[in-house]
Amino acid sequence: MAFLSLSAVRSVWWYVPSVSDLQALRAEKAQLTASIADLKQRGGRLQISHCGPEKRLCVAVDDYAGIYGKAGDYRIAKGY
Repeated sequence: MAFLSLSAVRSVWWYVPSVSDLQALRAEKAQLTASIADLKQRGGRLQISHCGPEKRLCVAVDDYAGIYGKAGDYRIAKGY
């Protein structure tokens, strides 16, 4: 019976992360969440593809957001 109890304790100790591991994971999660928010502000939501026979880099634009620039060559990317 004692062997089974010892085995159960070892199993729990082996699979359950320590307090310091949990703290490190929480800190990493907070850092990753902040990085995701920063990327969203800097264009991380852009829908990027390769277009045409030359496979040029292109992005999806929001046709309803208007056209900008003197030559009318700027548009708002979808999602912004």
